[in-house]
Amino acid sequence: MSNILIVSNHFYPEITPRAFRTTELAKEFANQGHDVTVILPYKLDFVDPAKIRSNWNFKIEICNKTKSIKNKIFRKIIENRVTNYFFPFSIFGFINFCMIKKLMSTNENFDILYSISYPYGIHLNCIIGAILNSKLRKVQTKFAEFSDPMFNGYFFKKAFIINYLFYYLFAIFFDFFVTPTKNTYNLYKNFKRKEKILIIPQGFNFDEIILLEYKKNEVPTFAYAGIFYEKLRDPGYFLNFLTTVKTPFKFHLFIDNNYFFRNMIIQYNTKIKGEIIIHDFLTRIELIKGLSQMDFLINFDNENSKMVPSKLIDYAQTKRPILSFNSKTFTREKFIRFMHGDYNDGLNFDLNDYNIKNIVNNIISITKR
Repeated sequence: MSNILIVSNHFYPEITPRAFRTTELAKEFANQGHDVTVILPYKLDFVDPAKIRSNWNFKIEICNKTKSIKNKIFRKIIENRVTNYFFPFSIFGFINFCMIKKLMSTNENFDILYSISYPYGIHLNCIIGAILNSKLRKVQTKFAEFSDPMFNGYFFKKAFIINYLFYYLFAIFFDFFVTPTKNTYNLYKNFKRKEKILIIPQGFNFDEIILLEYKKNEVPTFAYAGIFYEKLRDPGYFLNFLTTVKTPFKFHLFIDNNYFFRNMIIQYNTKIKGEIIIHDFLTRIELIKGLSQMDFLINFDNENSKMVPSKLIDYAQTKRPILSFNSKTFTREKFIRFMHGDYNDGLNFDLNDYNIKNIVNNIISITKR
């Protein structure tokens, strides 16, 4: 069995793809008998150790809250707009001195280091920690997971030369880069060492999922769960379309507390024949259970991103049809067919690709090559 160190900025009980990734990997590595340590930054959600450690057979080390004046000054400099233009915040934003201290002080002999961005500062923390700790330099296999590739990625059009330099720095230290989909793999086309790039999808434990018995709803009922972003994932065009639908429907939205979008959506309720129902975020298990009672689910694709949202995997677990689109690919005819129960245009997923057991087995097999 292996001794595994996972370093991340996100973890349970956060409701984010990176939190799901870190948590599911740690749980499954431990379930398969590996020794697992997870190093996390200080966050309010992580303050109560019992809240996140109960019934989990792995170690969690949370960085201490720091009141260092130097840290505050450093953060202000990084958040400065001028500095941020030349050094994107996502690279430097979480160079965490406490995390580096934990990494440089560990005395364990780890076989695997798995560093999970976003932000990319997590990878830098690992590199700096290893420079100061020979035990980390000797780790057998080191993975750096990138949730958004720097090469041709949406968030990294500024200061591309600096981004390239950091990518090559990561390539020197880490044995493998991890990207979640074939689409994101293609964004590495300018990176010469393709043998270092692995496609490892987002993984979940399907044994935990509870579905309710589906019964066709009296009126077409569909749902979306996730976050909206201006320009990147804006639902305005779809809400405008709903004002032209002449038959009743129910549209359930499980979204965050973004005031701009919530207020916009509420205003549309007075303009449509159907009903828009806004819910707060739920835990993954409860969300999937609720979504299993919908007639179908919709996904707003990002306008210019190659990423596959992890919520599509959650959607697929509900066993309900999925209609995915953005402002360029949306068609009235396809949506109306879904409203009438014709789901032939729905997305298809092979859930075996996202089973956390298969993913962990794959990672372990890679380390034994």
